[in-house]
Formats: sequence, structure tokens, C-alpha cells
Amino acid sequence: MREKKLEKDIPSLLTDKLSMLGRYQIITRKMKNIIKRGGEVDLKPFVLERESCIRRLESIDSRLEKLFTSGCEEYPRTSDARDIQGDDYGTGKLRNMKDVVDGYLADIKSLLQAIALIEKELVVLVTEERDRIKRDIIGMRDSRNAASRYMAATIRTPMFLDKRG
Repeated sequence: MREKKLEKDIPSLLTDKLSMLGRYQIITRKMKNIIKRGGEVDLKPFVLERESCIRRLESIDSRLEKLFTSGCEEYPRTSDARDIQGDDYGTGKLRNMKDVVDGYLADIKSLLQAIALIEKELVVLVTEERDRIKRDIIGMRDSRNAASRYMAATIRTPMFLDKRG
């Protein structure tokens, strides 16, 4: 009975993980495209949505870890299964489950590699934008300092007058 639960839950969670990673990839690509176009844009909603995806992925990973840990008890090791129940007990199911998980893991790996490339480009774009903003601020500060040197000196009246004398 528990084996059936594992056979349903693990693929379901791995599908959820693939879906969340796909969503994360789309959001990251949108952020990259927006920054690439330039202009004033509020990226906070995108950052919050990415954080939401990360929290969901952590939750999925935690549940998968629990299932894999409990699954180790449910599925006997291959050599033990042959000794106890004969060649077919557990090993076919175990091999099938391993093939399913390996397929998902290959998809997850390729998706993570694609995300890493997009994030690398995003980091470069954000760094360039930060440097541009920094140059603009330094330029404005220098302009303000230059303008203040050429302004006419104003005479200020003292704030406190000595009326005794």
C-alpha cells in the first residue's frame, strides 16, 4: 500500500518541481528582458514572485526528501530482495521507479542549466546598470559642486545680534 503512495507521490512532486522551475525561468527571463530594454521599471513584483517560487521549491524538496527516506525502508535493496523473495520481488518496481526518477532528474538538470545561463546574463546586465547609475550620480554630484563654486556669495545676516553695545 505504501509503495503505491510512493509511486504516485514522487512523480507528482517531481512534476510540481519541474513546473515551479519553469515558472522561475520565465520570471527570470522577463526580468532580464526588462532590464535589457532599459528605463525605469519596478522589479519588486518579479523578485517577490521568484522568492515565492524558491519557497515552494524548498517545500517540494523537503517533502521529496521525506519520501525518499521513507522509501528506502519500503523498497528493499536489490540483493536482499533476491535472497528473500526471488528475482522479481521489488527489483522490477525499484528499477521502474529509478527510471522514472532519473528521467525527471535529467529534465530538472537541463532546466537548472538553462536558468543558470539566464541568471548569469541577468547579473551582467544588473551590474552594468548599477555602474551606469553610479556614474550618473557621480556626474550630478560633480555638477552640483561646480555650480556651487560659481554662485554669487550671499551675505547672511547673523542669527544672534548683540544689542548691548
